[in-house]
Amino acid sequence: MKSVFHSIPVKICLSLLIIEAILLSIMGGYYVRTFEKEIDQRVREKLALPGTLMSQRALNFDSVKNYSTLGELIQEKVEKALIVNRDLRIFYSADGANEGRELATLLDPAEKTFLEQVDEPNRQLSFTTSLGVHYRSSLSQIRHDGKMIGHLYIRINSEKIEKENTKVILLFLYGSIVTILLTSLLEALLVYRIFVPRIKNISSTLYKVEHGELDARVTPAGAVDELRILGSQVNAMIRALTEKIDELTTTRAAVAKNELRFRELSELLPESIFEMDREGNLTYVNRHASTIFQYSREEFYTKVYFVNLFAKEDRERVLKAFKLLLAQKITGFVEYTAIRKDSTTFPIMINASPIVDKEKVVGIRGLGVDITERNRIQDHLQQAQKMEAIGRLSASIAHEFGNPLIGVHWLLKELKNLPSLDSATHELLDVGLQECSRMRELLYDFQGLSKPSSGNKENFDIHDLLNKCVLFFRKFFKDNEVKVNCSFQAEHSELLASRGQINQVCLNLLINAIEALPEEGKEISISTANRDNNLLIMIGDNGSGISEEDLDRIFEPFFTTKYDMNGNGLGLYVSYAIVKRHQGEIDILSRSGRGTTFTISLPLESKNV
Repeated sequence: MKSVFHSIPVKICLSLLIIEAILLSIMGGYYVRTFEKEIDQRVREKLALPGTLMSQRALNFDSVKNYSTLGELIQEKVEKALIVNRDLRIFYSADGANEGRELATLLDPAEKTFLEQVDEPNRQLSFTTSLGVHYRSSLSQIRHDGKMIGHLYIRINSEKIEKENTKVILLFLYGSIVTILLTSLLEALLVYRIFVPRIKNISSTLYKVEHGELDARVTPAGAVDELRILGSQVNAMIRALTEKIDELTTTRAAVAKNELRFRELSELLPESIFEMDREGNLTYVNRHASTIFQYSREEFYTKVYFVNLFAKEDRERVLKAFKLLLAQKITGFVEYTAIRKDSTTFPIMINASPIVDKEKVVGIRGLGVDITERNRIQDHLQQAQKMEAIGRLSASIAHEFGNPLIGVHWLLKELKNLPSLDSATHELLDVGLQECSRMRELLYDFQGLSKPSSGNKENFDIHDLLNKCVLFFRKFFKDNEVKVNCSFQAEHSELLASRGQINQVCLNLLINAIEALPEEGKEISISTANRDNNLLIMIGDNGSGISEEDLDRIFEPFFTTKYDMNGNGLGLYVSYAIVKRHQGEIDILSRSGRGTTFTISLPLESKNV
């Protein structure tokens, strides 16, 4: 319920009431003090009169024995009167027993201040006894021939005087209250008649406008004053407001139509459309964003913070880009790794821009494009380009190295026929001839790397092949103090595969291991095992290892980390292709500074080689 004190007329009347009360209080205080001073002055003059008359010899000292005579003279009831000499000893009184005593022995404790006022010729004091009786006392000088010969002490009962003072104060107080009430009543009536109906008219009109009655107007009333002018201004404001509302209604309809068109178009786009506020809370996502990220729109708006839609390694970049966008410092596409609700990831390209309202950035709007298919096509194109380059290179290699290889093959064959060779050298020459034959086959296979190759299948023991690979590098291992640890644990070591191709894979991995060996404490491990009808071949080293950023690209054609060794980046790619054609897998385990181990997994019965 609205308080009555919120009413303007009540406020005006209260203000006038307070002002009148303050003014009357000031005036009353002034008049009361003036009246009290006049009464006090008259009493002082009365009490001083007997002493003056005694100094003029117009009043005898005997009059102090007759209180009624003194009372008639000063027109007050005298309670005590006596004459004291200059030493304030009682010289003459109605009670002769008091003569000779000090005046102080007869004074009330409140009158002791008399004795301190030595410089005043007429000392007067108003006091109240411990019993609550009001008195006034006077100590006036008695002089003769200009000399002070003593004092006249008079005490009167001032109860009558105090009552008169109180009566005057109460009378003034009652009169003030009545005056204030009557004045306030008249003022309230006047204010109500002049202001209230017009104020209510304006207030009622504004209330109607507030509740949608835009045709309401203030009715002109009264003289042309501030309230009537205010009513005219209110009417003008309502007319202007009505026009603005009409304009806003038209604009809002157009905005709503455009917004609906935007929403419909955004729902049809195959890209993710989003909006978010300055705090990073998503305020809009389209259907595609909900589908690709696997979150419902409600989850987007209430549970998902935008940074959590990206992989952990990209979140710092995303936050930095977000701050720069709020500062209007960057635009354009940026690639990130996004993460779905099921924790799977995919590459995404984000293009965003700040939302500016009245020159202030209020949020960010943008789109995200899933570039998985684009990257796949791009990788496929790059792979095709590399394969085309490999085809041209393989044809050149087959042409340039084929004939010299035949010459080396015949030379080794002639050396083998020398009668002075020992059995160990014969064995090495046999290995060399086998490698020449294998190299000739590899040149043909290398020439066809860009297309599937059938190869020739044969049964062979992988342990025998690995031993011959180690034998091929025997001299290198001995000269460079390389410790080779062989651990052949596979119980089933027979493979149906292309011996030459598998041999090439093993040699490539051994060459990689050799090139990665440290300066001191060189070790290479070669082991085999069986697992799930597969033959595992593990070739490892204790070298420098491979960094994490290179591990994902290690099997790409022409990718190499051996720039100082003039590597061409084909060895591991060729090995990978060979293993894949044998329906096998090749994995790598490496840590920077802690060595590398390649694991080849081949089915014990390879098909479609």
